[in-house]
This record gives sequence, C-alpha cells and structure tokens, in this order.
Amino acid sequence: MWQSYTTTQGTAHWPSTSSARRGSGGVWLSRTTPTSRTPVTSSKSSTGSIPRIRTVRPDPKAWGLLVGLLAWSCSSLPVARTPPSINGPRDLFQTIRSHTDSLKDIRSRAKVSIEIDGVRQKATSIVFYRQPNNLRMEVSGTLGVSIMSARFWSDSLLVYLPSDKGYLEGDAARVLYQVTGMNLGYYDVQRIILGVPTLKESDRRYVTSFATTPDQYVLDLHHPLYRRRVWVDRSLVTLAREDIIDYHGSLRSSLRLSGYEQVGDCLLPTKIEIVQGGNHIQWSVESARPNEGLDSDLFVLNIPPGTARLGKTP
Repeated sequence: MWQSYTTTQGTAHWPSTSSARRGSGGVWLSRTTPTSRTPVTSSKSSTGSIPRIRTVRPDPKAWGLLVGLLAWSCSSLPVARTPPSINGPRDLFQTIRSHTDSLKDIRSRAKVSIEIDGVRQKATSIVFYRQPNNLRMEVSGTLGVSIMSARFWSDSLLVYLPSDKGYLEGDAARVLYQVTGMNLGYYDVQRIILGVPTLKESDRRYVTSFATTPDQYVLDLHHPLYRRRVWVDRSLVTLAREDIIDYHGSLRSSLRLSGYEQVGDCLLPTKIEIVQGGNHIQWSVESARPNEGLDSDLFVLNIPPGTARLGKTP
C-alpha cells in the first residue's frame, strides 16, 4: 500500500555523510510526449520542375488527405528567425527571457546520462512542472525500474530512493549533491532541469563586460562568491554556455545548452549538459508539451509507509 507523503517547508539541513549516495542511481533530470517541436534554422528556398499530370475528377477523400498532409508539412517547416537588434546587456537579457516568458507548465521526457568518478549510468526522466516553482520528476532505468522520485517546491527537495528504501529532504542543491555528487548550488535547479536560462533582470548589476564577436555575445558577471562568463548565440539570441569561475581563476562548473527548437510558444534546448571536472550530467530531450494544464495529482509524491529518512542531521 502507498500513502501520500506531505512535506512542510522549513530550515534546510545538510544531510550527514551517511549512505544516501550509495546505489542511488545518481540520476536526476528532465523531459514527455510530443508537441510540435520545430527545429530553428535559417529559411531556404528551392525550385524545381513541375511534372505534367493528367486532369481527373477530384475525390473528396483524396482532397481531405491532401489537406491533412499539407497541414502536417507546414507545421514541421523550419522556422526562419531574424535576430533582433541587441544594443547591450539589457536588450540581451530581455530577448533571452522572452523565449520562455509564456511558459506556465510543461511535461517533458529525456534520455539522461550521468558520469561520476568514472562510472556512467543511463536512464529516462519524466518531468512535470508548473509555475512558479512546482516540479515533480521520475527517473527510471533501462527496464523501467524506478531509480528516483523527486518533488521540488521553491528551493526545497524531497527525493525517494527505492534502492536505498529511504528518502532525503532539504535544500535542493544539497540533496542533489548527495544523489549525484555534483554541486548544483550555482543554478536555479528547477529551471536548469527544464533547460530554461537563469539570467534575471537583477543579474544586470553584476555585468562587468559585454563583447560582441561575429557569432556570439560574451558577458562577464562578477557575483559576490564567484564569476560567470556567458556565451550567447547571435543568430538565435539563445544561451549557449555559462561557466562558473571562482576568484582564484578555477573553473567550477560549466553549463551548455544546444539544439534549440520551437516548442509551442517557447524556444527550448534539446540538449542540456553540466560539466564539473571529470563529472557530468547530460540529458537529451525527446519530447515536451508546454502550457496544456497539469492536474495537481501529478505533483503528489507517494512514499511507502515506514520509509526511513536517510542522511538526517541532528
């Protein structure tokens, strides 16, 4: 029998160095079922000869089929985009955010690969997300066996690990560190799982340089505890890479987003990767369905009765 596990927000505890990481599967992340996902490319025209055809009386069924085929082909045509004029960081931030401003909710599915200390694992992840900060994620292995169930709310996270017969709860970045062995505290974790860039208007005050190359815009941001260097693709004005660098000059983490496609009204990456030294998490989005409305039941995380809390600190 299963029961609904209800959490309450409170002070996040850094779990002790107990067995939380062992056998956890080490995988989390994102994307389910298709919406029309259209590759974003430049438009091209083509010409060709028109074959001679015999005039026949049209069949209504054939016309219906033809109309259906035309509608399908038009929906999958490459989207031609004209880059907007970017005159500085303010224009850049606004344009990047506009790609996902309309996102209210999304369900998505992705293939996930994670490598920690030379050990690689693969899995499938399904994510349900609803604004402003409500996310549930299911991660399963090759035979559909559950590896991890997770429930995010605000900056907190509850994770159920079936193989450990226990759960973790607390600050999202700290819990994910126990599960994955990677420090994700540099990021807005929910948005990174979705592939949504985290450049906020408030970040503009940290910008110390803005440069333009033939292919990219490059920004440096100096935060109190670290520096960020951001590369933005000029043709689509989409975030391509973001490096986290400490004040000793060491690269701490690198986020890479690529393969952007139009999904409904949103422009989202299909490949998301975080690299930290020799460790990395990568997920490839298979399908996404934004703004269709999600039932509240989808955000309930069920945990078997009597499940113990792992890594609990006093």
